[in-house]
Amino acid sequence: MNPQPLGIGRAALVALAAFALLFCTAGLTDFGRRDARNAVAAREMLASGDWLVPALGGQPRFEKPPLMCWAIAGASKALNGGVVNEWTAALPSAFAGALACAMVAAMGARFWGRGAGLLAAAMLATSFGFFKWGRGAQIEVLLTSTIVLTVGFFILWDHQPRKLRLMFASHACAALACMAKGPVALVFTVSGEAIYCATRWLAGQPCRHLVTRWHALGLAIFFALALPWPALVMAHGDAKEVFMREIFSRLTTGWQRHTGGLFFYCAALPALTAPWIAALPLVAWRFWREWGALRRQHGPAVFLVVWFLVIFAFFSSLHVKQDHYILPILPVCALLAAWGVAGFAWGGRAAWAIAAVTAAGLSVNHGILVPRADAKTSPRVFAGEAHRIIGGERNATALYFGYGDSITADMRADVFYYLGPQTRLLAVSEKQMPATAAEFVKLAGDCRFVILNRKSWPASWGAELPGWRVALTRKLDGGEYLLLSRAMP
Repeated sequence: MNPQPLGIGRAALVALAAFALLFCTAGLTDFGRRDARNAVAAREMLASGDWLVPALGGQPRFEKPPLMCWAIAGASKALNGGVVNEWTAALPSAFAGALACAMVAAMGARFWGRGAGLLAAAMLATSFGFFKWGRGAQIEVLLTSTIVLTVGFFILWDHQPRKLRLMFASHACAALACMAKGPVALVFTVSGEAIYCATRWLAGQPCRHLVTRWHALGLAIFFALALPWPALVMAHGDAKEVFMREIFSRLTTGWQRHTGGLFFYCAALPALTAPWIAALPLVAWRFWREWGALRRQHGPAVFLVVWFLVIFAFFSSLHVKQDHYILPILPVCALLAAWGVAGFAWGGRAAWAIAAVTAAGLSVNHGILVPRADAKTSPRVFAGEAHRIIGGERNATALYFGYGDSITADMRADVFYYLGPQTRLLAVSEKQMPATAAEFVKLAGDCRFVILNRKSWPASWGAELPGWRVALTRKLDGGEYLLLSRAMP
């Protein structure tokens, strides 16, 4: 092992390769409800000119900070004339993923050498979880990137204490992490920096140069970036209540759909880290073989393991759980996997071969060479055909029935995204379903179009609805979907 700086040139090449892998397949998948939610919020932001409070269907969204919506809106404005599509919506995630891979490579090079750093970046980019979430319009990879950049710049500053810009960059990235997900991001960043300092101190390498008056300026940068948005939106009615629920209630009580047992992440993490979960035995073997030296030196591997355990234990103890919540721990897993593999003469060559095969397989499977097998049954296809039928009617209103099994979550998102900003969607729960055809006509009001699932059509309505005709029907994964059009006189 020969710790050394990675160099700007190599870091740029790593970022370019990761960006190509993520972005070239970004527009070839369907938007899920979270992707469409951010894309539509960015689209409404551009249409209204209100960049302070993201909105969805005209209703303000205070649940999450707006960094992802700002990034999508900015990319769409700069590159696509203000039009939000799958590519511009996915661009921030792909770009953030590329930066995360570059920083992981730089950290690995500083810890163990350039070979280990480059291998860690390749492992991160080809991890199933990172690849999956790095190709959409969700905030997970953006959050992961800001966290690893925060801790990475802090570590690089430790090795180059005269370069204060690295310290300022660390504070700025910590603020961006808070603007991506909220204060929970500090759990990752503060714990990482504190554990790194502790392991350095235990190794007899105190970080006195990290305690400097320049931290005051760094904190000023942090607060200048992180505080204005929450301070400004507190003036909006329900913002404070939403903030408290998001920060405290969800962490302590959870949501009924988002709960899990104590070992939830033990089952989720292997799928996120595949195929590199296979390196776990090599990491464990190397720890057991080198435990004496590791205990005395408290090197980077000890820091990464402790940081991993602290974050894993924290999120496992919470009531609310989803697999992507733990995604920011993937860079730690990639660095540990690269360290474990690098301890064996054959490990590096085998790992690079696996990374190449995995990257090719992911690219092929997600549409670069082979079309998606489910393209004909995709909700996006139905929504796109419905959009062509509705056409340019700027006052058109689409009414769709049902949550639950009637209209799937992905279908709702696709309808909301692909029908365009001129279409108002009125959601009706299953409990509000009209019992008769006459009640349906009354509820539809002045709607021009209705989208529903065939199994939501009660027998009491009869075979036909007065004044309506079936304009489109498609059998999809969730059932047979219909687009009803009001018959024009």
